[in-house]
Amino acid sequence: MEIKKIISSDTKRENRIPPGQTESKSTKWPTLNVEKPSDFNPETWRLTVDGLVKHPFSLTYTQLKEVGLSEVFADFHCV
Repeated sequence: MEIKKIISSDTKRENRIPPGQTESKSTKWPTLNVEKPSDFNPETWRLTVDGLVKHPFSLTYTQLKEVGLSEVFADFHCV
């Protein structure tokens, strides 16, 4: 399977840190949930995109896997 690469033009700027922010030297991503992961059943799992979107849609797990993978290179700013 081919992995699509997406490179943000922001990563090519000389000054990539927004005003008032500092670069993190941490190499460990923070724990965002300390609870046990929910059970996963690929037969019943669905990804639904709805709400304030022009074209709501829903995908099964199989359909989502068919979309393919992307590798994204971008700055992540947490405020």
